[in-house]
Amino acid sequence: MKRASIIVFSHRARGNSDLAGELLARKCREAQLETTVLRSREHPLQACTGCMRCMFRHPGRCHLPDSLPAYQDALAVDVLFLVSPVYFLAPAADWKLLQDRMLVSRPRAGGAGRFAGIVLTAGLNGWSVADPLAAVLALSAGFRVAGVETLVGPGPGHFLTGQENLDRLDRLADAVLAGAPRRREGQCIVCFGPLHHAADGLFCPVCQAQADDKGEIRYEESRWHPLRLEQHYKEWVLATRELYLHDRPKIIQRINELGLKEN
Repeated sequence: MKRASIIVFSHRARGNSDLAGELLARKCREAQLETTVLRSREHPLQACTGCMRCMFRHPGRCHLPDSLPAYQDALAVDVLFLVSPVYFLAPAADWKLLQDRMLVSRPRAGGAGRFAGIVLTAGLNGWSVADPLAAVLALSAGFRVAGVETLVGPGPGHFLTGQENLDRLDRLADAVLAGAPRRREGQCIVCFGPLHHAADGLFCPVCQAQADDKGEIRYEESRWHPLRLEQHYKEWVLATRELYLHDRPKIIQRINELGLKEN
């Protein structure tokens, strides 16, 4: 049986994000998917320390004693929904905590057939500018994003009173389950951010890719395709170790010259 995960990044029980997650879970179960809901308030994460042990000392394992393994399991599914309230134009802090820890479980080739949906809940129309940034978490986990939707409601559960909100949620769920990204004019089909005009045509700065003749970004040519991500890790992230070791004497010299104390 295929698996689905709904990760809810909200500390407000029975709030808009919580309730949207429940509706998505119901939709997945109706589609005969083995479905799990993970709530970030029940699975706290520590901030990444940037130690790089997960790359060099203990590949694939983080030394911080927290709930990261639960998220890794939640991301190892066929269908994914990420749900978060919008605070000051962006998703909640727990979202970024997980994004910063993604290096430990970098995606492997072959994950391009998995689809995710992003649901943001906001109290006011136009209060979210984070569609592409929100999509990056799913993209960096090896999923394709089928769509990003913002549901509007100022109070807990308020979004349920707007039929348009419920219709948006249904359309997004259907697109994810069908593996059919929702196209919008002037928007990147990979990260769902706005396309920018460049000298040689439309360009997506988040995906670092040029649009084709139809004005669309090809997922295979974006930085988020699993093969390109793996290439980035091998050719840049792993290479930083030797670069640092080579320059370490110069770094120590500058620390001493500037009167900074080395730990």
